[in-house]
Amino acid sequence: MTMLSVRRLEGSLPSGGTWAVELPHDFAGTVCLYSAGYGGAATGEVALAGGADSRRLLLERKLAVAGSRTVTEGWIVRDALIDQAHTVEALRDRLGGDVRVVAWGHSMGGLITAGLAERVPDLIDAALPLCASVAGAIPMLNQGLDAAFALAMLSAPDQAVELVDVTIPDMDRLALGREQIQRARRSPEGVARVALAAALAQIPTWTVDNMFGSVEPGPEPGAGDLSTMLENQAAVLPYVAFSPRRDLERRAGGNFSWNAGIDYSEQLHVSGLKTGVEAAYERAGLELADDLELLANAPRIVAVDEAVAYMERNLTPTGDIGVPILSIATTGDFAPTLSQSAAYADVVADTGRADLLQQAYVHAPGHCGGLTAADIAAGIDAVLARVSSGAPADVAAEAMNARSAAIAEEHGLDLPAPVFADVRPRPHVRPHRRWDRRA
Repeated sequence: MTMLSVRRLEGSLPSGGTWAVELPHDFAGTVCLYSAGYGGAATGEVALAGGADSRRLLLERKLAVAGSRTVTEGWIVRDALIDQAHTVEALRDRLGGDVRVVAWGHSMGGLITAGLAERVPDLIDAALPLCASVAGAIPMLNQGLDAAFALAMLSAPDQAVELVDVTIPDMDRLALGREQIQRARRSPEGVARVALAAALAQIPTWTVDNMFGSVEPGPEPGAGDLSTMLENQAAVLPYVAFSPRRDLERRAGGNFSWNAGIDYSEQLHVSGLKTGVEAAYERAGLELADDLELLANAPRIVAVDEAVAYMERNLTPTGDIGVPILSIATTGDFAPTLSQSAAYADVVADTGRADLLQQAYVHAPGHCGGLTAADIAAGIDAVLARVSSGAPADVAAEAMNARSAAIAEEHGLDLPAPVFADVRPRPHVRPHRRWDRRA
């Protein structure tokens, strides 16, 4: 492996945060501005790429890698949007005003990337959100509330974990939620009710618990392998139903999630997962209609207006984008679910900006699963091709897989089986509009 010749520049931001950029010796004029996912800033280092492999590959391709480190941690969306904008200003001041900037990021960092395309389109040239909650925090966390609500009402009403207005540390809440799900799954009735909760949150049936590290996934279950499908969903359900909330509620000034006015029978139908739930209920000898009626009659949760407004600002995208975007989502992702891509396409179309949005899909299990450094570089190549030509790039599965393979061959990388697939996402069960937040 050859040694990289890299020049590093860094500086301070008005917020007290820091920025940094690494430039290859043969820098070609494009900077890849990275935003890290939730918890990605906890190391204290400026995140310049989504891992060592991506950093090296982008530098080898004559691209600079850059990013910033906020002074806060956790749900840093508000602070990161400001700091990343100031980082671009610093980069243009140091490198010249004609430098091109492609914003990109994973997970929450992908949401920040989508936000930059709306908030500061004059500072960036294109955006590449990866496995991002592009429909926004509110739809994602409403999905989680629905799952937790179903578990509380149906599986353990006397042992329910805090749904909103959380007072205990998020990791403690996650542990309690995991225990609740494990207890429920000790009986066929509990297995069925956990399946219903997972379906209400649109959790995919081929997924893997990789939230806190790389995990080797199992093979995709066959159409009739209900047991494996339900096990896969249950393994990741805690992260969806009991995702971090206390820090967000503190920042927002209260609870920002609601289920007032939600029809869970209709939501199950929209989810695309009703058949599996019906089969689980039949195995357990339960009537699905009875549990849906119980949910329909259960007391509902109402959000705090000011907290909703905060989470709309930080961030639930409006779709009013000002630069080309290629979003890449994973079919087996659970945080966010694939359906967020459909909801995002809708809001972008509502603003008349559909011509700026392209979407591609990776068929793999887990959060941000399947994407290699070559796949990420292929995505960056695609958005740069659009910036250069002004015309949409070919982002169909065959074209994206060919790009990845060519990059891997050029740089001597091992590339697993092609992962890009032509997919049509299901509608999101909880799309967000400012006018639908309460019954």
